[in-house]
Amino acid sequence: MRSFFQVLTVPAWWLISLFGGSGNLTWGRGWVCTFLYLGALIICRVIINRLNPGLLEQREKPIRQDTKSFDKMFLRVFLSLTILQPIIAGVDKRFNGAPIPLAAVYPGIILFMIAATVITWVLVENPHAESSVRIQVDRGHHVVVSGPYRFVRHPMYVGLIFLHASIALILGSMWNLGLAALIAILFLWRTALEDQTLRRELPGYEEYATVTRYRIVPGIW
Repeated sequence: MRSFFQVLTVPAWWLISLFGGSGNLTWGRGWVCTFLYLGALIICRVIINRLNPGLLEQREKPIRQDTKSFDKMFLRVFLSLTILQPIIAGVDKRFNGAPIPLAAVYPGIILFMIAATVITWVLVENPHAESSVRIQVDRGHHVVVSGPYRFVRHPMYVGLIFLHASIALILGSMWNLGLAALIAILFLWRTALEDQTLRRELPGYEEYATVTRYRIVPGIW
């Protein structure tokens, strides 16, 4: 019942804050983004429940007793920004008329689909893809080297950075584009600290890092 309530809460908040902020229920770009967002949310949950059962329940507990202190700070900031995201986009539409050109919707949709695919792929492959950074001794934590983890060590963050950028493009919100840039910086910071933690504390991760050399951007970092 708790999980069902949480599933309903996210779409309800998105709809109320996005269209409440814009004051316009006929906002086409808003509806395009809403259908993409909710559709991806439903499809992802169905796939994960089938192929990696139990993971979504684990992800619904974002901050745990053994969550690393730096990640508790990250999660509080990140969750606050994601709550504000649809409000900011709606208010930007109301007062600025979505200054990013309409043509940006199309690359935004493509980027959104790439992001949703990467995120779903990660959640299928990694049984330890919880919402917070911790060494999951209670769940037999081990290094995952398959799927997207063959290309970069933190593919989930690639997907999430793309996701927030795509939402800004689809909605045409310059304020949201700035928010997406801030979120990207936060994920780079989290990645650096998480990678240090895994190298120190997760057996086999150091060896994995010598094979898969890049954290987020192949060939660069």
